Amino acid sequence: MQSLNFFRHCGLFIQENFLDVQTCAKIQDEMRSAVGKDGQIYSQREQTFVVDHEIRKVKSFQVSQATEGYVKDRLLKIRPTLENYFQVQLTGHRRPVFLFYEKGDFYRAHSDVGGLDSKVPHMASRKISIVIFLNAESSLPSSETYCGGALTFFGILNNSKWKPYGFPLKGEKGLLVAFRSEEIHEVLPVTSGVRSTLAVWFN
Repeated sequence: MQSLNFFRHCGLFIQENFLDVQTCAKIQDEMRSAVGKDGQIYSQREQTFVVDHEIRKVKSFQVSQATEGYVKDRLLKIRPTLENYFQVQLTGHRRPVFLFYEKGDFYRAHSDVGGLDSKVPHMASRKISIVIFLNAESSLPSSETYCGGALTFFGILNNSKWKPYGFPLKGEKGLLVAFRSEEIHEVLPVTSGVRSTLAVWFN
């Protein structure tokens, strides 16, 4: 497992403790009290969004308007920092998606822009992807953490021989990770516990 500084050197934006412990716990409590929906992917063949558990297996949840509004406000405050870091102009962000990856859940390697031939405007216009961890990854099972489920990046080293290799990032509670939306990444299968995150995309 690589250090957070390794990912910073590879061009990712990392901010520890972006959300505090109490906020992470509150969001997770709201998610547990809601009804989850299967995460979807866009099917180029069917030209629509579908559930495909061979590619993505995860549940998404609604939280209160107050909680969602708080997260949106925090994201808007960090927008100038992201623009400067990635040297891009951002016009706004999509609605945050709150996710539980339970044991066996995963998301195979993909790009958040949906491929070069994407016909979905809200995907093709994505510039910066953000993942915020609401709990931490651990090597041993516990009630507060999860095992497996590493956010893994491909092609982040400027060396062609490393292109096929994935570099896993260890999740920490409250950690924000931002990267260019065309970066190839995956979520490895969770082996224990529930991986709690939220995802959002800046255009």
